[in-house]
Amino acid sequence: MNLTTKKLIGKNAIVAAAIGLVAILIFIQCRDQPGEEKLGEAPENFLNLGDSATYVGPEACGACHADKLKSFSHNPMSQSWRRGSAQMSTADINGDAVFDPSLGTGYSMLSDNGQLKIHEFLLNRSDTIYNRFTDVDYIVGSGHHTNSHVRSSNGYLYQVPLTWYAQQRQWNLPPGFENGHNTRFSRALNSEGLSCHNAVADHEPKSLNKYYKVPLGIDCERCHGPGSIHIAAKNRGEVIDTSKYRDWSIVNPRRLPFALQIDVCQRCHLQGDAVLKAGKTWYSHQPGMPLSHVMDVFLPTFEGEDAGFLMASHAERLRKSPCFVASAEKLTCITCHNPHPKTEVSGKQVYIAQCQNCHMAAHPPVRLQEGDDCITCHMPTTGAVDIPHVSITDHNIRVVKDKLVFGKQNFKFKGLVSMVNPFASDSAVATGYLFYHEKFVGRKEYLDSAKKYIDRISQPSANLLIHYYYLRGEYQEVASASKRGYGALSPLAYYQLGQSQQNLGRINEALKSYGEAVRMMPFQLDYRAHLGNAFLQARNIADARLQFEFMANEDPTYPSAWNGLGFCALAIGDIAQAENFIAKALALDPFDPSIIINHSKVLIATGKVDKALMQLKQLAKTHPSPEVASLINLISSQPK
Repeated sequence: MNLTTKKLIGKNAIVAAAIGLVAILIFIQCRDQPGEEKLGEAPENFLNLGDSATYVGPEACGACHADKLKSFSHNPMSQSWRRGSAQMSTADINGDAVFDPSLGTGYSMLSDNGQLKIHEFLLNRSDTIYNRFTDVDYIVGSGHHTNSHVRSSNGYLYQVPLTWYAQQRQWNLPPGFENGHNTRFSRALNSEGLSCHNAVADHEPKSLNKYYKVPLGIDCERCHGPGSIHIAAKNRGEVIDTSKYRDWSIVNPRRLPFALQIDVCQRCHLQGDAVLKAGKTWYSHQPGMPLSHVMDVFLPTFEGEDAGFLMASHAERLRKSPCFVASAEKLTCITCHNPHPKTEVSGKQVYIAQCQNCHMAAHPPVRLQEGDDCITCHMPTTGAVDIPHVSITDHNIRVVKDKLVFGKQNFKFKGLVSMVNPFASDSAVATGYLFYHEKFVGRKEYLDSAKKYIDRISQPSANLLIHYYYLRGEYQEVASASKRGYGALSPLAYYQLGQSQQNLGRINEALKSYGEAVRMMPFQLDYRAHLGNAFLQARNIADARLQFEFMANEDPTYPSAWNGLGFCALAIGDIAQAENFIAKALALDPFDPSIIINHSKVLIATGKVDKALMQLKQLAKTHPSPEVASLINLISSQPK
């Protein structure tokens, strides 16, 4: 059973049983248990690593571990996903607006009776010609570095185009939204991002970003694994003296060998290109399990990398540290970081004390001058390559010879390095380069690197070949790759194959490919949008309408759904219904050329020809196309 579809145990019953257990435990003496800890025992012996273990929630854990739960509730990890209320925000609400010069839009964050709302607006000189107010349902990030913001529409999660950068106390566009890449309210939040900021969510596996239940922050079980078996054992009176024996019913990361212990941390603190193994999801990894069994993680390396690294690269930077190398893997993340209390509670002195355990006599004059502050000198803060407006602590503990350049981001890329699996397959490496090309850079040389590894594979999969040729825009090669590669096609491969066939004018083949993608991923709305448009191209209005109606019911904020319904209404001559549907689409996305074109057709049909012509001429300046030119010529040729 997939972890994302596990049912949560009824919390009330578990909490009540666990509370009742407290009295029983007083009378039960610790007894020797099978499973005494021995060096080299297989981590798979943990009973909560199997599918029979389920997640119980932090309240059930707190019934016996109230002190840990209380202290952890103030930890930044527990604050990593919060309700979208002004009370929960660390930002300056009603602060200065942020403008995107590529779209001309402005953004500000407001509080409406405590509910956060993002205001998007468009100015024409001093006149506001467009407004959109959207509820912020969730705040992402503890607020130490950033607060990002997420909206939910019937369980579909999207990032919104405004981020609070806490260290500089300023609003700005989120990473990846800058320089003409503003996706506004349509950036889908998949489980890769959500799983590192939250407890295990109830994700619809046949979608990218639909969730039935979203928790509020990282919880106990993200580091200890699902707790049902542990609670059941305690309810049976199985009490273990953990000073002598390992409790195999739950993972204690402190008792794990280094490789498995750091995997708990670097599941999220090793940022790069993660490539899932076949059949795995972003929730498949559990504490006590090798991360390499679930995914390969590829990290980009740069020239001048002392100052050029990704924000969440703590695990990788620590392993570069001379202190770590000299420790023979005894220096770990939890040597310095107690994951339960709030960082500020422990204070910097706790970290400095760990340094002094080994370096008591080091540099006494310098230490005296610097107030015994090892951290500032040997773990300096610098900017991140991937996230603007933040400073982060470098976990490569060393003697820093040169002053780091804060915020520098133009480092020369050297290549991807496999971090959790030294024996990553050529297929995984090639996929890592394709992901890197898509997510970060979009440059041809990274596709060339992917091709180098593809050429080393004797039988490359059809999915890999389709992905590669699709990103190159070689659509004929995509179509042939589906036949000469091996293995069944994935939903993504069917989708990319359908787009390629449609671009080649092979609409009937495209309909079959899109249909397979939708059959396998019925809640992936992008796939349905393309299937609906392919039906329109094939002049099958009835089937197209079914796709767009499904989308509109699933996510009423999906602009393509209303635009498609508007086109269907235009096609059958129902102008009033078309006007209604297109107005909804335009209110959600006034920048989509296809929506503007359909709106112009509605204006023409309702006699507002001059307004349609003005709108189309403006569109021709920004998004010229044969259809726009044809409509302009058609209007201009009509007698006045």
